Amino acid sequence: MDSVPDDADILFIFAPAKDISEDEASKIISYLENGGKALIVSNYSSEEMPNFASVLENYGVKTADGIVLEGDTNHYISQNPSYLLPNIESNDIISVFISQNNHSFKGILSRDNLLSREEKSKNRISAIDVVLIVLILLVAASAIIKTFWISPVQVDGHSMENTISDKEWLLMNKKSTPTYGDIIVIRMDDKTNYIKRVIALGGDTVKTVGGKVFLKKKGECDFTFLSEPYARYDGKEGTFDVNGNDFSVTVKDGYVFFLGDNRNKSTDSRVRGARPISDVIGVVSQNALKYQKYYGWYYEFVYRVNTKFFRVSYGT
Repeated sequence: MDSVPDDADILFIFAPAKDISEDEASKIISYLENGGKALIVSNYSSEEMPNFASVLENYGVKTADGIVLEGDTNHYISQNPSYLLPNIESNDIISVFISQNNHSFKGILSRDNLLSREEKSKNRISAIDVVLIVLILLVAASAIIKTFWISPVQVDGHSMENTISDKEWLLMNKKSTPTYGDIIVIRMDDKTNYIKRVIALGGDTVKTVGGKVFLKKKGECDFTFLSEPYARYDGKEGTFDVNGNDFSVTVKDGYVFFLGDNRNKSTDSRVRGARPISDVIGVVSQNALKYQKYYGWYYEFVYRVNTKFFRVSYGT
């Protein structure tokens, strides 16, 4: 190299693998001392390079044995923590590379890399921010699901034993259409909801003979005996009206007839009559019963922490 060209805007030395000559080092230093500008990138090498080191010393930089690894991802290139980046401020030394659309430099000298540590700290989302965002999304999703689809309910009473116990938490599906044998939550008035089992629907006739329940569905001619393995009898065995007698009821269209599984401890359609099916709030599925032990504790915990959040009265 005779000399650095007079029209050179900047001298770029990129990680030499072997030492430059003493003459080259002298010319580079002379160029720099006369106002020249340089961008020098070094890399680890086992090669002794005293002449290249003399150029670095002109900048006040000395080499040392070993490799420096950067722990801050904002100060190394790509996935290489040994490729160190300083805090680069805006300067006409680098502006020429940006204006010439040099992609290699744009990746390194992008706005993100030119930001100071303080600016990056302000722009960086902290772990607390992430946790808060996740919690807000979970609460919002839970509120939407609870309002329109799945909602927790707590049993108050013994009318559904032994299928469901007092104070248990269950999940009901607000979108499910009730059918025969389903466990439903049904609104009785502004303050009370019942949790019972569907026995008959609109147009059906339900009757008992000797305390045994028979059902004739709408459009059918014959009654069918209902085998009810879920039914429990405290005292007189069988299903009777409040006076202890057999009964027969034809359900109006659009209504539902329901009974509690614990027949002698239940206030249901034998007392309150059939109710409009539109009063059914939700259906407790078989899976909700099967897996109750896996989610019931959670709603009990939430209830105890904030009683008002799930405050609903469920009658017997």
